[in-house]
Amino acid sequence: MLTPLRTSILALLIVWAALPLTAQEGGFGLPTYDTTWTGRWSGTLLQDGKRLTRVSLDITAVVHGPTEVVYSLPDRLQYNRPFDAVRRSGDSIMCTADDDGITLRAVRNGKTSQIEGTWTDASRTLTLRVGLYDADDRPQLRAVASAPIERIEKTIAYPKEHVVLGAELVIPRSTTPVTRRYPLVVFVSDAGEQDRNASHHGHLPNLVIAERLARAGWASIRWDDRGVGSSSGTLLVAGIPELAQEVDHVIRSLGSDPRIDTSRIVLLASGEGGLVAAAVAERRPVDHIILLGTPVVDGLSIMRDAFDADEAESGTPDHVRAVYRDMLTKWMTAIRLRPDPVGATTAIARIADSIYVATGRDLDSYPVLRRLVDSSRRSYIVGAILPWLQRYEALNPAAALRPHAATLTLLLAEDDPVVPATPNAEAFEAITGRQATLIRQTNHFMQSCATCTSMEAADLSNTVSEVVLDAVVTTVLSVR
Repeated sequence: MLTPLRTSILALLIVWAALPLTAQEGGFGLPTYDTTWTGRWSGTLLQDGKRLTRVSLDITAVVHGPTEVVYSLPDRLQYNRPFDAVRRSGDSIMCTADDDGITLRAVRNGKTSQIEGTWTDASRTLTLRVGLYDADDRPQLRAVASAPIERIEKTIAYPKEHVVLGAELVIPRSTTPVTRRYPLVVFVSDAGEQDRNASHHGHLPNLVIAERLARAGWASIRWDDRGVGSSSGTLLVAGIPELAQEVDHVIRSLGSDPRIDTSRIVLLASGEGGLVAAAVAERRPVDHIILLGTPVVDGLSIMRDAFDADEAESGTPDHVRAVYRDMLTKWMTAIRLRPDPVGATTAIARIADSIYVATGRDLDSYPVLRRLVDSSRRSYIVGAILPWLQRYEALNPAAALRPHAATLTLLLAEDDPVVPATPNAEAFEAITGRQATLIRQTNHFMQSCATCTSMEAADLSNTVSEVVLDAVVTTVLSVR
């Protein structure tokens, strides 16, 4: 059976084959796309001049050929829905989606690079206003490109671990011949394999923060995790103590740089990197630790929240996620009672078996169980599940943060399903006696968006909320 996408591709191939070669300016047999239409257009549907919902149109238009339009309504959780019929003439376009009962009539304005028109949906007519979206043209990254800063590529050898780290030092661009010594912000990355920019969906949040810090008169250092980008080694062998030594080594390597004042240091840590930053502060004096979305609850809750958020975004129903949460709790309890690998592996398998039986042996509804009940499950448990559980079982934020002499600031995103704001703010106050700062209407990536999916986060123009940037700079400038 042909899907809408396959049908569209087949239609394009038929039309392309019928076109005269003189019309194929892109090369022999290749279509030429109408770049005034082709691309992703994003914007809003308005009612009485007020924003009603977000909309995006993915348009593929061939010169002297067909036009395909796919629409998404993220607020309604409708993604990549093709229009059945599209008619384009000059600057006008008309699209219909029979099954969804939608008709779009619009005109492209070449001067404003916008498409405006009407969207008829369920006997209701709305105003459509969308602009051409360019994933590589983000306002904050344009600001970085034009900023008065210096970006200096560095290679930091770490002989103790046989690792070479690819890093970037960012400093304010000096306007005088006299070299200043700038205080230093050290980025400490989140768990998992991260590059120096904490890149996601084309966004480069750490670079944006570094640029803003340089404008405020601070230098900063960021580097690729082991085995990522231009860094060698592997992250798998590095726990919190090893990563804390690595951060300390990076700071010491800058001690001879005449531009850097390593007696004034702020650690800026993302996610679980906050626990690494806490361990660094046990090794050397630091002036302040800023924690961006660092989980402060116990290891089981951290693991369960992250897993549950990932499953929710994948569309896993609530009752299935409840079964998974129960399974994770039982697994964690089991490895605490049976710390030896053989006993823990057996216990994990038995728990999976019992849940498999209790759920009616329905692997289609509970796909996470699939690899846990087949013949290869032992190697999967030993190689993946057990190390994952042991890592989170060993996390103890309360012990890591309680004894600190360094001042701690915790910024939490209001709409972060991975690190839920309320329980982590409460835990932070109980442990440190300090209140966390809640950043309203921001997601896990500190972007200005209420409850974004990852697809929507990719479409956002802001890499980091301006409120977050202001909070980071204000905190750093409070260091004397």
